[in-house]
Amino acid sequence: MAENKPKNVPSEFKISEKWDVCLERTVINFGAGVVAAGLAGVVLTRSPGMRRAVMGFGAGCGVGSSWVICSQDFAKK
Repeated sequence: MAENKPKNVPSEFKISEKWDVCLERTVINFGAGVVAAGLAGVVLTRSPGMRRAVMGFGAGCGVGSSWVICSQDFAKK
């Protein structure tokens, strides 16, 4: 059976696809970090300020992990 895959895909489409995947991954990891850290903040801390700090840390960890994965994806050829 013949496969219908284009052989010469312009680089603009490849970069656009990488950006789409990167932004999607960032939103998902940000949300997961906020939710996981929010639950941990409710269990481990008493004050609302510390809960927000823990949630901010979780969100930063999620965005940071996305940054690393996206930079590795863009470094690939």
